[in-house]
Amino acid sequence: ARVRGRIFLAPKRRRSGGPVGRDALEEEGAFVMTTREVRISRLEQIQGVVRVASASPLGVSAVDSNGRRADAASRLGMMALDYKHPVELCSRDEEALQKICTGLEQSRKAN
Repeated sequence: ARVRGRIFLAPKRRRSGGPVGRDALEEEGAFVMTTREVRISRLEQIQGVVRVASASPLGVSAVDSNGRRADAASRLGMMALDYKHPVELCSRDEEALQKICTGLEQSRKAN
């Protein structure tokens, strides 16, 4: 898995004229969205993603190559995605994304 990018959703008005960094944006109430591209090929990998995403208070979403979006905490939604190509996971919870990627790596090594 690799970090594909970060999306900064800033508030309409900046309160201070300070530097625009992650900490400054979070202090002002902005959301920092992280995306990761992952390959999923087996049902137990989907179940692992759903388990971690369900525990995340900030939520995780998944987008397939066709642009279909699903809540990663929904087993049915995740089953509806196309896994022929990498799937993009998006969340404000970087820790949850890291746990998902680590779980997928371990699953790949086990088989």
